[in-house]
Amino acid sequence: MTAPRTKTLDIARRDGLSPHAAADQWVEARRAEKQRLPGFGHRIHTDDPRTARLLEMAKTGGVAGSAVAMIEALADAQARQMGRALPINVDGAMAATLLDIGIPPELGNTFFMIARVPGLVAHVHEEITRERPMRRIHPSDHDYDGPTP
Repeated sequence: MTAPRTKTLDIARRDGLSPHAAADQWVEARRAEKQRLPGFGHRIHTDDPRTARLLEMAKTGGVAGSAVAMIEALADAQARQMGRALPINVDGAMAATLLDIGIPPELGNTFFMIARVPGLVAHVHEEITRERPMRRIHPSDHDYDGPTP
């Protein structure tokens, strides 16, 4: 959870930059180093619906602050510099929201794991009750048959 939000927040504070100026610098440096932007992109979603809902809740709940502003500035900078937008993924939105409510960055992975446990439990239950054991599963070979989200 320490990058990119905390680093860009540190750059903004240290150099007296706006979130957008700090984000531009950070994205430019990452691109020069040919490094991916953590918290952006998703294998399936071109616009992760969980992200939009989480950021909306942070804003309406009054907890969105400098880290949420920074992740949004990073999304803008990335889209301008790359010529195409990568969506903020749910991990990026969670990191920004957790920072804004005062959770130490070192605990970020703990929250990411906690968020995934209910899905893993449901998957295990489905495997035990409905599927043939020890079968090969291709990552894209599945059909969702649960309740309508």
